[in-house]
Amino acid sequence: MDPRLSGISSSVTASGLVFTAGLVSPAVLAGETRDFAGQVDDVLAFLDEVLAECGVHRGSVVRIEAFLGDRRDHPIWDAKFRERWPQSPPARTTLSLDLVPAGVSFELQAVAVKGQES
Repeated sequence: MDPRLSGISSSVTASGLVFTAGLVSPAVLAGETRDFAGQVDDVLAFLDEVLAECGVHRGSVVRIEAFLGDRRDHPIWDAKFRERWPQSPPARTTLSLDLVPAGVSFELQAVAVKGQES
């Protein structure tokens, strides 16, 4: 259980694959205010922590699913994604929908492969 995610697991490993939960900004969960870009930065840093806890890193990520609270923020997400994965990016799906809890404007889940180097 991960206290940053209100008691749910931040990731599960099975058959050499690491599946993250839907990760949101820990700062927003703690009641702080973050704009969209700040939330993306928080979540990407959180993703790095979760991956490290599982013995993998961002080069091991093969799939990203991103959820935006407002589709107009897509260009910001796209730029942050390209900064984070400038070469050999993972497969990606981006959806726009209402997010919970209140104040969250970005959520991300990832799949990584143990032993995968990109």
